Amino acid sequence: MSEAAEPAPTPAPAPSLRRTLIKSAMQFSGATAVSQAAGTVGTWLAAFLLGPPVFGIWLGMRLIVDYGQLLHLGSIFGMHRNLPVLRGRGDDAAVAEVKRTVFSFALTTAGIGALATAVVSIFWPRPSERPILLALVAVLFTNQVKAYYVTLFKAQNRFRESSTSLLIGAVAALASIPLIWAAGLGGFVAGLALQAACETGYLVVRSEVPRLEIRFRVLRQQLGIGLVMTLIVFGTTLLTSIDRTVILEKLDSTHLGYYGIAFLLTTFMTGVAGVPAAILYPRLSEQYGRTGRPADLAPLVIEPLRVLSVGFAVISGALALALPPAVHLLLPKYAPGVSAARLSLVGIYCYVVVFVAQMAFYTLNWQKLFLGVLLGSAAASYGLARLFVGIVPGLGAVAAGCSAGLVVFMVTTILLAFLIMERPGSEGARALGTTAAPLLGATALVVGIDALLGRLLPSTSVARAAMAEAVFLVACAPFVWRVMRRALGRR
Repeated sequence: MSEAAEPAPTPAPAPSLRRTLIKSAMQFSGATAVSQAAGTVGTWLAAFLLGPPVFGIWLGMRLIVDYGQLLHLGSIFGMHRNLPVLRGRGDDAAVAEVKRTVFSFALTTAGIGALATAVVSIFWPRPSERPILLALVAVLFTNQVKAYYVTLFKAQNRFRESSTSLLIGAVAALASIPLIWAAGLGGFVAGLALQAACETGYLVVRSEVPRLEIRFRVLRQQLGIGLVMTLIVFGTTLLTSIDRTVILEKLDSTHLGYYGIAFLLTTFMTGVAGVPAAILYPRLSEQYGRTGRPADLAPLVIEPLRVLSVGFAVISGALALALPPAVHLLLPKYAPGVSAARLSLVGIYCYVVVFVAQMAFYTLNWQKLFLGVLLGSAAASYGLARLFVGIVPGLGAVAAGCSAGLVVFMVTTILLAFLIMERPGSEGARALGTTAAPLLGATALVVGIDALLGRLLPSTSVARAAMAEAVFLVACAPFVWRVMRRALGRR
């Protein structure tokens, strides 16, 4: 009798999809944090080395970069939506068509934008700033190519390469800092182009350069999906740049440089708020896909809104108390912008705390309504900022006007979010109260602590800031503890 054959070794089980997604998310989140930290350091050093007048010029010219990210007109957003669907169907030919069309269109619009900027630089009224505009030509072009490849890799779930690209960009950003010493603002802008080029170069090596070809049928499909999202990005950019616009209109670039502190705070808070919003969106979509009832989304919005309201109120208050000594030590030339930056924290809070509520608009396909909210709030911010600065000229008036406009944004977003989720108006009002109360409490604490310690020590004193932070955090601790216990299901 022959011996039984030995069983073949069992192959190791493939990692689960959930484990893979979690690992990818952790890698990408960590790389994003490193990239943002490097960008913050680079911007701070640029502000320190350039000084308020020149840094103010940059904040004004940065509007070209901010709006320039929309040159693709939504084609890249459409690709991000369509590629996974086509790949899931196994339609490789259609995937290749989309990649070629979007890449070619992005290059074309990037070239048009870069050429327009170069022409503007020739006729720019201040000759000393013309080289900066020419440097922005490279930034606009490289940013469009980078946007294509970053979106392509995300659509293909290749987060490991995306993470590596961000880390390469972070190294390039830090390595380009000497350019600021060597060439001032022009060196700083060249460093931004270098960073984008390094990130893109790595992704090109890990992928391919598509053949240049535009299929208008394919392009219409991508634009049809991505155009509304592009308009939303435009509205968001408009809303968050009203302060810079009004300062340039009514004051000057030096005042805009002082206001750079508020710009840094906005960048930091927006980055923090983007993480929970990105985590919540798939959960909302999954819940809506499971039940098809908009009302079922409300519990997934209410609890994160409650937690984030307390969290961002604590962060905002702590930043307001730490700002005077921090600026005195790290950016002493920007001291005239401290008061306006503290006022701007009210508006920043109102802007970032409702990120989770915004996800309801996307999930339920109410993007056009949200676009109306953005544009209406931008109009309110602009009108109020112009009104306030006309009454009391100065940065504080601009910050107060824009913050008032962002209060309008917060109120409208929350109330409409609960309306489209088909919940009673009273529930939306309660959610609004839950969101506004922590801000009001933190603001009252900061004002009270300032009044108390202002009699003892100057605002720039590190000792005063340490005492103020201790008192503030101790006062906030019971509320943080309560909301965390509730979030964890412990009443």
